[in-house]
Amino acid sequence: MWLFTTLGYYSITRSRLEPDRYQIRARDRQHLERLSVHMDLDMMARMSLGQIIETPSADYRWRIIVDERQLRAVVEALARCITYFNFKTEAATTAAADHSYRAALHDVWARMNRLQHSTNLETPHA
Repeated sequence: MWLFTTLGYYSITRSRLEPDRYQIRARDRQHLERLSVHMDLDMMARMSLGQIIETPSADYRWRIIVDERQLRAVVEALARCITYFNFKTEAATTAAADHSYRAALHDVWARMNRLQHSTNLETPHA
């Protein structure tokens, strides 16, 4: 699962080394650092995620390994962050919105917009 948030971009999958656990992966270490700080400060979660692991040869260089309880807490905490009506505008105004992340978000938005307009426009099947 990919999550694009005002804190950063995350890819969440099962851990290959620990199949009963999950890995929250990032391409930018700061994204995981912001998530960790957010989880420590979130009034409902107040949860430490553990250490950020660097895996230089992997597709995603940084990751945190979590159990199901921690993963649920992360998703719930991220959902509580949604206080805005427009994600792109909010991401552009938050401290987490560095230039390269903002540009990447706009690239993803543009590609998905093209996908929407290139799909078959026939009436969907019931």
